[in-house]
Amino acid sequence: DTEDNFATESPITLTQEGGYLVGTLEHLSTYALVGDNAPSAPTYTVSFDANGGTGTMVDVTGISGEYTLPENGFTAPDGKQFKAWSVGGVEKAAGDKITVTADTTVIATWENINVSPSNPDNPQTGDNSNLGLWVFLLVLSSCSMIALLVIDKKKKIAK
Repeated sequence: DTEDNFATESPITLTQEGGYLVGTLEHLSTYALVGDNAPSAPTYTVSFDANGGTGTMVDVTGISGEYTLPENGFTAPDGKQFKAWSVGGVEKAAGDKITVTADTTVIATWENINVSPSNPDNPQTGDNSNLGLWVFLLVLSSCSMIALLVIDKKKKIAK
């Protein structure tokens, strides 16, 4: 009983590591507090908001401290794809770790899908003609102009 009183009445810093509540006493070593008198760390719920997507993701309960963001489980809105999670207004990738100190809502963010030029539903823009053909025609017409000027000059000299 004296040991329990010492542990709960002393200046102590508590952290949760795995299934144990670990206390570090000022200027002393670290001890794990176990048993009925060990205070338990508060736990929180991480919930997910589809933000215009469809489907559901199950809330995760019992979280305290570090949590790894999962892959997106929602279906994206039409024309969109998953971009990132938003946690407190900050974008985070799936697999990133966050620190949970209160109930937290993680919001899916979406971005437009880039449509590839090979998609037949898109109108074609730009000039896809063969550049080599245009260079050849430019050289041919330049040579023709030079030849006509030379012939015209020769005719004038011959007169």
